[in-house]
Amino acid sequence: MPDFLKHGFFNTAFVKTACGIWFTVLIAVLSLVGFDKTMTIPRFVFTLLIFALILLFILIIGYVLFLKYDSLPSHLPSIGKRHPILIIDDDPNELEMMADRLAGGGYDITKLPVITDARLTESFGIVICDIDGAGPVKDSIAVIKSIIEDYPYKIIYPISRKQQWDGLEMIKIINKRSSEHLKLIPNLLDDAMKKLNNPRDYWESVAATLKSQHRQGDIPIMKQQFREYLESLQK
Repeated sequence: MPDFLKHGFFNTAFVKTACGIWFTVLIAVLSLVGFDKTMTIPRFVFTLLIFALILLFILIIGYVLFLKYDSLPSHLPSIGKRHPILIIDDDPNELEMMADRLAGGGYDITKLPVITDARLTESFGIVICDIDGAGPVKDSIAVIKSIIEDYPYKIIYPISRKQQWDGLEMIKIINKRSSEHLKLIPNLLDDAMKKLNNPRDYWESVAATLKSQHRQGDIPIMKQQFREYLESLQK
């Protein structure tokens, strides 16, 4: 698919409004032309061509402004592994083991023993949460659900000895048994960094998920939050 079609430009209100107005004016002009007995076919074609060029000019200007003010960057090569990672576990030994596993990888890591509010994750792109040990289980599950709902662009890795949790069916639970999570997490983080460093393509998948959940109305707000998060990394 051509890159300009993937940006979502043709789904914007600007394009829909511009095309609607252009089509209305074109119909009005063609209606008047129909009453002009002196109108020749070359003049008629010339009129259509002029209108087509006017619309093309408007769309080009709109697209340039869209890329400048609305579209997300395609790549963030300078960010690398600097997307902040939040690790949550109320077992200090488990928390240190996980942090030590990632030490030396160039990651920006913050550790918390518990989490009670999804807003605490606002400045983080990746959240690793041991839902067996991140405070009361019901609280940690509720917070994970809130993060998924309020910050759908964040990449979340719940860790548990259980394979399934009610309400978390939409995301994969990382198996904590036999310390399997310690082996998986570095590879998962590399994958997460690649996604976040290609924000335009990644956002397309996030937006598609929101649409499948019938949350189209949330897309502009969530996109702006994602844009603000990316901008905060480059300050």
